[in-house]
Amino acid sequence: MIQLFNTGILLQLKRLVKKLPVSITKNQLYDQQTKQIIRRVCKANSHCIDVGTHCGDILDVLLQQSPNGMHYGFEPIPLLYQQLKKKYSNNGNVQLFDYALSNVNGTTSFNYVTSNPSYSGIKKRNYDRKGETDTEINVKTAKLDDLLLQQTNNIDFIKVDVEGGELDVLKGASALLARDHPVVIFECGLGGTDIYEHTPTQLFTFFEKHGYSILLLHDYLKNKPALTQLQFEEQYYKKLNYYFVALSKMKA
Repeated sequence: MIQLFNTGILLQLKRLVKKLPVSITKNQLYDQQTKQIIRRVCKANSHCIDVGTHCGDILDVLLQQSPNGMHYGFEPIPLLYQQLKKKYSNNGNVQLFDYALSNVNGTTSFNYVTSNPSYSGIKKRNYDRKGETDTEINVKTAKLDDLLLQQTNNIDFIKVDVEGGELDVLKGASALLARDHPVVIFECGLGGTDIYEHTPTQLFTFFEKHGYSILLLHDYLKNKPALTQLQFEEQYYKKLNYYFVALSKMKA
């Protein structure tokens, strides 16, 4: 009970920090840029997916920008999932799932970081600070294609932030990407991606195969060109940036 109480306080503090008028951390800057991109690419009736919904901060922006669209949130942590269900219980434009999206259907162990839920994932990632507390839980896994491909209209936007397992999520959404060509904001950084034995080369190749180019968030907002494979790899290995946007060349 105390653990749940402390987690709740931590989440409230993070929400308060996000409301401050300056970008305190790189994560805050990425959040601001993500919201700017959503406002640029999403229309009133756009349909969107938020993988790693957490507290619903990005989902709130999607609802504000696209009030007539359907929005699908995925959050496997039971406490956060229940909070999201309560928060959006009266909103018919939101459908929530308690799956950890991947490239396989089934169940798996999941590392729940109780002291900092945003670090949680199917695999235990490296922590940026000492003293984090975690526990292992079991969660359901599913492929996005199997859950949504047959029952939704075209998807316009996807955000994927799952602490290293992004490539598996994207592989499970291959058919949806090929059909709809949505804008994809995703994370790819040392300490997360490598824990899943994935590389930036694999992510770049995956997107290239699906007809996508990759940009830095601020480069997209300033209409700058896409990254080459070498530039993308440099961003990763030199730890310059770890949030990116992928754009379909079909919609360029």
